[in-house]
Amino acid sequence: MKVALALLVASTAALDRKLYGVDYDIRTSEWGGCKQEWELRADFQAMKTVARNVRVYGTQEPCISRVLKVAAENNVRLWLGLWGNIYANQDAFDSQLVTFKRLVAEGRIRNDNVVGMHVSSEAMFRYYIQDKHDWSDREGTFKLTSYVAKVRTFLRQHGLNFPVSIADVMDAYKYTPGLYPAVDVVAANQFSQWENVWAKDGVNTMFDRLKNIQASSRAAGKQI
Repeated sequence: MKVALALLVASTAALDRKLYGVDYDIRTSEWGGCKQEWELRADFQAMKTVARNVRVYGTQEPCISRVLKVAAENNVRLWLGLWGNIYANQDAFDSQLVTFKRLVAEGRIRNDNVVGMHVSSEAMFRYYIQDKHDWSDREGTFKLTSYVAKVRTFLRQHGLNFPVSIADVMDAYKYTPGLYPAVDVVAANQFSQWENVWAKDGVNTMFDRLKNIQASSRAAGKQI
């Protein structure tokens, strides 16, 4: 992480404005764990020099409490995530929603420190693309959109007005038009390197993929 942050800071040093946000993994490895406060503090001090907001992917303890504390120390706002999944044995939505609700009740999640949240991250990519389920199978989609509705209802009942979305690859939005009316904003991911695209062509590839998403988002009256 330290090397990646150093490269990010160096590559953006000449920019005249900060990035809107960066993604951040609060785990110690892909198998889990939580970074210690001193690690988070060092990372956030670096990230705040190049970005205004930080996106995290789960609401598990003790990770999320540490992140909320360190983000506040650095005047950084968060985009939060719940780890919803189409596969039941990988779905942490219910347990993480319990933690999320407690943090709201404690006043630690508010309109002034959170810019938005998603209820799943690339769950559709894993289900429909990696595991090759047919896009006409809407059961997985309905599960995730029901999570959006459930979280949105809770937020509005508690005076929280930040948007709720489903974070997924552009093909998920391309082949599932029902996502657009379900989410508050369109959270579409693009990783050109996974398509074996040369680095010099990465940005153009992203914008090519984005054209249909932009048109559908405008038609639905949703921001990306």
